[in-house]
Amino acid sequence: METEAAAALAHAQCRRRWTLAEQEDMEEADNGETEHQHHLPTRRGWRWCWGWGISAPLPKPFRRCRTSRVRMTRLALYHPRGPESCARTLRTEWGKQVVVAAGEPGACSLRGESRKPLGAHTGSSSGGSTACLSVYSQTEHALCCHQPAGHASGAPFPCWAGQVSLFSIPGPSAASWHIPGQRPGLGQLKEELREVQNQRAQVENIQSQVQERRKEALSLQFQEWTLDVTGRIPLALVQGSFTSFFEIVPQLPLDGKPAYNMEKEVVYTMEQKLNEEEFVEYLYPLIRDFSTDVFQEFLHHLAQCADMFHETIRHDIRRRRFSDLFLECDPGKVGFLDRQRVLALMESFYDNMYSESEEWQLRNPRQWPVIDISEMDPEDFWANFQEVEQHTEEKDDDSRSLLLEPSEGNTQIKDLISNLMEGSPAEDNVDKETHFLEVKSLSDSASKLMEDIPHEDSSNKDPHIIQGQPFSETTSQLMESRLSEDNSDKVPHIEGEPWSETTTQLMQGRLPEDISDKAPHLIEGKPWSGELLTRDLAIRYSSYGDRSQDECSAAASQFTDLHPIITDIHSRGPSHVASAFNSSKLNLPQFVQLLETFLGDAAPLSVVDKLSTFIQKEYVETEEEKMLLISKVRQDAQMARQKLVVQALFEKWDNDGSGFLELSEVEAVLSKYKDGMESEVMDKGRETLSSSQSQRGVWKLSAYDFYKYIQSVVSKLPGPDSEVFENVVEFLTSSVERTQAEKTRGTSRRKWLQHIQAVAETSGGNLDPVYKALFQALYKDAEAHGSNKKISAHICLLEQSTVDEKCTEVLRCVACTSEDASYVLNRTLHRNMKNVSFAAIDQGIPVHVPRVQYHGNIHFWNIVRPEEERKGSLIVLPLIDAQQRVFGTLSIDTLRDTRERNIFLTHEMSFYQGITNMFSTAYHHIEMHKNILQLVSSALAWIYSRTPNIQVINTYLMEPCLDKTQGYVFRNMMRTDNKTGVSEIFSCPTTLRRRDNLFRDYLFKCADSSEVITTDAYGERHTAVPIRDLAGRAIGVLDLSTGQCWELPAHEHQDLQKMLQMLQEACNEILKQYNADLERGRIPDHTPVGVLFHHFMLQDLRQCVSKLDHQSFAELKSYKEPPSMVHSILKAVLLLFCPDWAESEEIHSWNHCKLKVNSDLVRKILSFNPTDQSVQINPEILAKYIKGIPRGAVWKHGSIPAEHLYNWAFTCMSLLELTRKMQNNEQPARLDQPAPN
Repeated sequence: METEAAAALAHAQCRRRWTLAEQEDMEEADNGETEHQHHLPTRRGWRWCWGWGISAPLPKPFRRCRTSRVRMTRLALYHPRGPESCARTLRTEWGKQVVVAAGEPGACSLRGESRKPLGAHTGSSSGGSTACLSVYSQTEHALCCHQPAGHASGAPFPCWAGQVSLFSIPGPSAASWHIPGQRPGLGQLKEELREVQNQRAQVENIQSQVQERRKEALSLQFQEWTLDVTGRIPLALVQGSFTSFFEIVPQLPLDGKPAYNMEKEVVYTMEQKLNEEEFVEYLYPLIRDFSTDVFQEFLHHLAQCADMFHETIRHDIRRRRFSDLFLECDPGKVGFLDRQRVLALMESFYDNMYSESEEWQLRNPRQWPVIDISEMDPEDFWANFQEVEQHTEEKDDDSRSLLLEPSEGNTQIKDLISNLMEGSPAEDNVDKETHFLEVKSLSDSASKLMEDIPHEDSSNKDPHIIQGQPFSETTSQLMESRLSEDNSDKVPHIEGEPWSETTTQLMQGRLPEDISDKAPHLIEGKPWSGELLTRDLAIRYSSYGDRSQDECSAAASQFTDLHPIITDIHSRGPSHVASAFNSSKLNLPQFVQLLETFLGDAAPLSVVDKLSTFIQKEYVETEEEKMLLISKVRQDAQMARQKLVVQALFEKWDNDGSGFLELSEVEAVLSKYKDGMESEVMDKGRETLSSSQSQRGVWKLSAYDFYKYIQSVVSKLPGPDSEVFENVVEFLTSSVERTQAEKTRGTSRRKWLQHIQAVAETSGGNLDPVYKALFQALYKDAEAHGSNKKISAHICLLEQSTVDEKCTEVLRCVACTSEDASYVLNRTLHRNMKNVSFAAIDQGIPVHVPRVQYHGNIHFWNIVRPEEERKGSLIVLPLIDAQQRVFGTLSIDTLRDTRERNIFLTHEMSFYQGITNMFSTAYHHIEMHKNILQLVSSALAWIYSRTPNIQVINTYLMEPCLDKTQGYVFRNMMRTDNKTGVSEIFSCPTTLRRRDNLFRDYLFKCADSSEVITTDAYGERHTAVPIRDLAGRAIGVLDLSTGQCWELPAHEHQDLQKMLQMLQEACNEILKQYNADLERGRIPDHTPVGVLFHHFMLQDLRQCVSKLDHQSFAELKSYKEPPSMVHSILKAVLLLFCPDWAESEEIHSWNHCKLKVNSDLVRKILSFNPTDQSVQINPEILAKYIKGIPRGAVWKHGSIPAEHLYNWAFTCMSLLELTRKMQNNEQPARLDQPAPN
């Protein structure tokens, strides 16, 4: 009741004042006043806004209450007819945009430009032009003006909800200026504004000091690098260190900001270098926005890179000496040395040096990784319980501290940066308008410090400078006194952390004495010359001893008709940067790498000199051996030349790129050689060909078959082989004449076919670019050589489908041209449907339908197409792999071509056969890489619980580099976390180039030499292991990181070797599937790739178990109470053959279990296959007994039977788990069937 009475009274008073105000406004308008003073009633509880005025008269019927004169940017007005009438009146008379303000009951907001000048200043540089006008009804205005007596003085009145007006003046207390019940004065507002400005200036000053300290930290870090004689470092190293930081530390708290913006040009050479000032100027803009934690991580990363670069220079000196040693041992420039002789010399040197050194030891040249796993005795892998001599690098104290901990200077920098940078206010680069709120305590403390500093003459100031201003001793004393006070609130803080003494020294411009006098690194007591001569050793010496270029030039000059084709073949040939492993010989990069592996990382330069002198003196070849080597090299060069010439001859005959030649056509031409005098010899050339090259009685020759056929014919003709070969090639070349149009067509088609293969080799395991390249080749050929036909095409792969519990073959469309995607893509074609595709599969030859409208057995995918438009030509070609198995079809039609004559010509069909051959090669190349990744994943799953010291394994596959001189690039295809055993295959693998990864050069050294490399990178131990093809050349690299574990325990080392051996054997089995000239090994066909590794491991373990006899088992039977570990192993083995024992008491009785240990148990193990459907054991039951046994405990127990049984049971359990997982994730299986002969 009291509230209503007060409101009524206020309303009556406002009505009276309204009348007076209206009269006054009319008088002011008559007097021509343009600037109106806005008045409000003075009542207890009333709060108004301070600001700048509005130069515009208020329209009627708006009126103002007059008691005090205040110029405002926001007015509280009332209207007798309510807010809506207010809005309409304002729009009509002022021409402004008026909206109802949210959260303001009964209010309207006036915003925008007035027709009349407003001049509403908002504190911006532009002068501002925005004004706000809030309009209230009469009752609301009366309640605002008259607060009831019972209302709390500090609480906001209900009608003020949402009416807090924020000025453009920044400050933390801007919102508090509008709390009802308070009335600040103008002086107080100015004081608050001055305080905010001081805080902002102090924050900017602190940020500037932090920036200077970061530059100081970078300057200190520069001294940790090994400088050249001019005191500089290569720019490429700085760029490599910066970019690698985001690879090594991927999880960075960047607050949604980009990691970096490398706008500067990337440098790949070592010639351009930076001094200290240029080093800071280059890096600081890139790291300016880093937070404190990220900046500290970056400094630590730079320190690691500096240490790695120091080691790189040391290794460069060693590699230079080993390179010179190779050249001295190869005076005839043959290009390789005898590997077994070099290993024998290393063994002799090792035996003599082993007893001379106690602090450092060589690696044993009789063990891995000095020798290859394939060269080891199989008995060395399992159950070798002697004290194994590890391949350790016993580093001296200085080298060990360099690897495990930062150097002395690095430690000082780390402590310095940790103290001065922790909690820097500049870390987040936040907006200055809000940042001062977070550092309020810092600003208060800093302002108190600055107030106590007396004004001094500049002559008394210390010369140390901060931000361009001298810093006086009095300032320093005052700061130190403030820092020493017990009251922590008065100590300057950066995000809650007090400044350290080192920070104070830096703010005064001083450096700790133990850092400022640090000298640069020296290499063996000498400064670095500034060159890395062996950085690209494999690239520099890739042509050393290689006579392919000379042979190519000689062949091209001799066979002038084949000159363009020979040049083209040589240009697109493989790079010679990566070397193939050979157990009998070493080229220069392999020789250098072998000696480095033998010495280890910590070998002093004196030992390098001793080893070099020893090998140079002892490596002696007799004259007879030298002549044999030279003869062998010449013979290999001649064979390579003949292959090149025959390849060019094949491409000239196969002008349309079909990929094969008709044997009958070749024999018909050769029968005329020497006027038919050698016809009988020509008939015997067919004997070297196998029946697998025949198709329905018509013999077809691939390029390899054609070479074998020519070699067979040449060997049977009388005369010297080289002379006969030249005569036969000249005769076959002159027998085929091509017009210029045919030559142009053949050149174009070879280019398109090679592009498909190149795309497959550089696609990162993705088939989509291959499909696109194939369809583009079809489009281009149809346009250029097919009378501009409009064609459509699709690719189908053979799959196994289950319908009504019956397995049937279907063709699933996996790719098609864009016009047919909605009708064909992902559709399946069954045998019982109208089609000719299965006829092409069954016959193994193309099926051509010139007129589809007359065939009657054609399946039209586009059922919407009218009958009269279903005209055109169709050709279906089978996709055949290297093993002559059909796995799909390629269909091409001209139904979109409206011309009457649109059939395919003979040369077009030949080109389409070449397309299918090239696609088959490209498809299986990608499938091979996928299978290798799956194989590696299963191998790493087997080892992850057995080698806990291995932390992360990255799998890299090699791809040809566009720049042939660089050889290849790496694609990071998979990352395996060995703590969980989970492998992640990347859909978009990153690319690693040699010139961009200076600190990961061990990966490229591994691929260059195809040998194992152990090294330290970024403070962790890495072992790079090559994955080789059948020729011994690396196709990928496994990068195993053991973290801070510099040497694996004996059992982990042995398990790793066995895993790598089985992995390479399983990989060879996969590669044989894609080679037409090699037969598959001991694994049955259609064995899933996911279990291939375990099958090889199981076979190897069966051989180990087969060697166990009664004497071996006597040890187990002798136990009355065996160790629980031995009993658990035997339980797991017996449960595989007696699954019904799982719930019985026999399994827990040792007396019952040991009765089963006999020759019959060995027989069962040799014939047991865990993947058979008859095996009913649950792998979880085996895991209960096997997985609880530590691998190291079995090794330490020292029992050969227990070791073999444990490994066999563990592999069986892993195979059961993997098989179950594959069944749960079963997908439609790809099929293939042999092509008919």
